[in-house]
Amino acid sequence: DVMRKDLSIVEESRIKANIAFSAQNYQTSIQEYSKLVMLRKADYTDHFYLGVSYLKSEFPDTKKAMQHFLIA
Repeated sequence: DVMRKDLSIVEESRIKANIAFSAQNYQTSIQEYSKLVMLRKADYTDHFYLGVSYLKSEFPDTKKAMQHFLIA
């Protein structure tokens, strides 16, 4: 398991999101990047990858993708 017990929720979500994105598991990356947004801990790269995840997911959401690209 790549997760360490001393990681914060933010760090853990970012790692899970990046791993899911790299594995092309876009539903999971959307969930994890969205957690960062809800916690107000997302940075511009998180918003960019969230936008890409929305475009590449099984059911693409162009509107949500564009919202995150504009923030990025």
